[in-house]
Amino acid sequence: MLKRTIAYTEAAEHLFSAGKKQEAYVLSFLAMDECGKFILIVKELRSSTADPITVVGFSDHKAKYGEVLQNNIRLTGSKGAKFALELTKKFPSLLHLSEIAKLNYQAIQNGSILSEAQTLNTAPLRYRNEAFYVDFVGSWKSPRYPSDEVCASQIKLAKGAAKSYLYFIEKEGFQWLVDHAAEYFGGST
Repeated sequence: MLKRTIAYTEAAEHLFSAGKKQEAYVLSFLAMDECGKFILIVKELRSSTADPITVVGFSDHKAKYGEVLQNNIRLTGSKGAKFALELTKKFPSLLHLSEIAKLNYQAIQNGSILSEAQTLNTAPLRYRNEAFYVDFVGSWKSPRYPSDEVCASQIKLAKGAAKSYLYFIEKEGFQWLVDHAAEYFGGST
């Protein structure tokens, strides 16, 4: 799911820069969905002993979307975020970590994640429906593209969250999820 999220965001960035903004916007929603599914699954695995687990919100776009927004806000305030930001200052050659830091962790200082979340939190389902579906009102209406700001925000938040998780999972394994669940996914361990 995380690699798919990153692939969607990278494709969306290319489309956006090529002027294919409607297509980029649709991919940004797919990225938000994939990243939100990952977060919901991890949260359910932490709190349930059932086998198989039932993931509440797995098919609910609003729930998945909300998880990505809240998760980015938690990430920017985490100890891991601050540590990674300091590492990138001391060791600029850590390019992968530096890229993640630019996406998420600099928001500790400038508040941009909160701004991105406020931009997106206005009407996510309306935005999604208007982007995905052609409507008939007297005649066929093309899907609507809300704004460059909304598209860029979705790409940034989904990519930042997915790259952060993937980085730590690849370096520390899935045990990282258990050890840092409360800090990065909310709630208690």
